[in-house]
Amino acid sequence: MEAMIDATLTYLRGAGDGRPPEASRVIDLASMLQSLCDDAADTGRDASFEGPDRLPFRCRPIGLKRAVVNLVENALAYGGRARVRLAEQDGG
Repeated sequence: MEAMIDATLTYLRGAGDGRPPEASRVIDLASMLQSLCDDAADTGRDASFEGPDRLPFRCRPIGLKRAVVNLVENALAYGGRARVRLAEQDGG
């Protein structure tokens, strides 16, 4: 498990492949998550999003999207459904 996590973190940082790490920028996290769930639901799978309409968030968007897509796909494949919830607490 530890080796898998290390490999994933290395991949997300872009280390070892000659490319610089993805730049951090502000995205609308709520919109991204809603879109991912809508895409899954459009194909007839049981996916839903619960959260604010908008939530600005600084991140590495490509890496974050890959991680969330992986989680949603695993939930759908192994659990039959995906429920994504987003909430802002204490300004974070």
